[in-house]
Amino acid sequence: MRERTLTYDETKAAEAAFKGEPFNPAWSAAAATVYAGIMEAIEKRGMVVVVESEMAEECLTGR
Repeated sequence: MRERTLTYDETKAAEAAFKGEPFNPAWSAAAATVYAGIMEAIEKRGMVVVVESEMAEECLTGR
């Protein structure tokens, strides 16, 4: 995949996703893809952290 600079609305979508702000429907389809990809990655990472902390708690408490 080749690198490229994000467009203005793609940048705004990325910023909104990282801040947990809603997607602006006025942004382009490419911006929607950026936003969705970041939100998906954040959600997956959050689920991994929860699972890891639950496993650590179970190991410590012997459950």
